[in-house]
Amino acid sequence: MTSRALLIAIVCGLISALMLAAPLRLGGLGAMLFLFAATPVCVSALGFGTKAGVISGLMGAIAFGAFLGPVNGISVFVFSLLPGIWAGHMAGLVSYDDGDANWFPLSTILTRLAFLAAGSVIAIGYINGLNGEGLNAYVNESLTAMMTAAGEQNPNLAVPSQEQIGQSAAQIVGFFPMFAPAFLLITYVWNLSFGARIARANGWMLRPKDDIPSMTGVELGLVGVFAAALLISFFGGTVGLAAKVVAGATGAALMLTGFAVLHDLTRGVAARGLLLGTTYAFTFLTLIPAFFMLILGLVETFTGLRARRGGPPSST
Repeated sequence: MTSRALLIAIVCGLISALMLAAPLRLGGLGAMLFLFAATPVCVSALGFGTKAGVISGLMGAIAFGAFLGPVNGISVFVFSLLPGIWAGHMAGLVSYDDGDANWFPLSTILTRLAFLAAGSVIAIGYINGLNGEGLNAYVNESLTAMMTAAGEQNPNLAVPSQEQIGQSAAQIVGFFPMFAPAFLLITYVWNLSFGARIARANGWMLRPKDDIPSMTGVELGLVGVFAAALLISFFGGTVGLAAKVVAGATGAALMLTGFAVLHDLTRGVAARGLLLGTTYAFTFLTLIPAFFMLILGLVETFTGLRARRGGPPSST
């Protein structure tokens, strides 16, 4: 590693540390920066290799831990920065066949990141003792404290009864285990994508630009895991809760595949911008299109819709 690469890796790590600490000063904007704290680490790994990514991740964790304690430093390294290092490492893998470069396929990267998202959420839940009953109690207590505090600040506010709070908690518990890993996977993808854009814009990235709409997909085995997790999730208890997490992560990977297919199949369509914009807007507002994108991702994985138009198949 050259001295220039080392310096950039260190600077990327310090930027990550600042982004991790942003919520302490900037509130909602800081929370957004926190979500993208792994982007500088991805830039380092994509531009200068895995070692540079590791240096950036360690530098960011050490700097963050110096102010908020070593436990917090270790936590952000494992759950925030290490995924960025691994994603950058995978994206930088290449093999050669008769002189032709074969870069690590996006389908394998997305599949592995989906399993990483599921594993991370399960690990965080285990560390915090959030099993089936524990999660319900935690959400119930949090909502009760939130509503009580809101009622104290505003006496005119009608505070829900404990029964109503319990019903809301049950709805959140039923939804959160699938939403959390899905959102985490999306942040992994965002960080890797933005990191690639920055590294390429600076002329650091060796991997050629991928045609994401035609190349994003999942491995066929992920569909089997998704189906099994969806079935087991109905069993209830801690096992069912963990299955919901796996179903949420793998389902999100299929959904992202569906969006990629939509982008690819609408090429050349006059109203493409309006169609895509409307789909994303309704997804953010209602999440209903996400279900149809998941189905589209399943169809693509089994039938290869894009391959019929000359694009590569989605599974490896």
